[in-house]
Amino acid sequence: MRVLTILAEEHLFLKRLIGRIQTETEFEAEGPHQRVSGMLLTFWCAMKRHEELERLVFDGLIGLGPRAESLLREARDEELELEAIRADTLAALREPWTLAAPRFKPLVRQLAFHVRMHFSEEESLLWPRFCRIFDSRSLDHMLEPRARRQLKLLESEVLEHVPFLSENTGRYF
Repeated sequence: MRVLTILAEEHLFLKRLIGRIQTETEFEAEGPHQRVSGMLLTFWCAMKRHEELERLVFDGLIGLGPRAESLLREARDEELELEAIRADTLAALREPWTLAAPRFKPLVRQLAFHVRMHFSEEESLLWPRFCRIFDSRSLDHMLEPRARRQLKLLESEVLEHVPFLSENTGRYF
């Protein structure tokens, strides 16, 4: 299914971004440098865009029966877990560094772990079940052009705000 391939490309892009954030955070001794804070804010904006595309895809499951509805609930549960981490990381960025410091690096580690786990579960568990339920040809026809535009927009927005990520490394960081 081509739309899921596009979502997988977004996953790769976002995993590389969170990996870079984690690396920068581990080596930041005095607190989140302006660059790390900006990368985190950019990451969460990109995740919101990604979730919009996922909703377009998975909302097609509404009304397709109990198996489809169960799959949709699982996808939503995954989003809620990440939303809690998002709230914690954004709160830490708003606090004075002296208060946030003890929990900042562990929060970024937790974020990176959950993002990778979330994407892995989607790709290995949810998407195969989704493909068995939904007619992939009609979904690709309806959503592929929009999904491709969304991917390009997500990439360009991230690279606009975090341009040094693309230096000397090709298309993705």
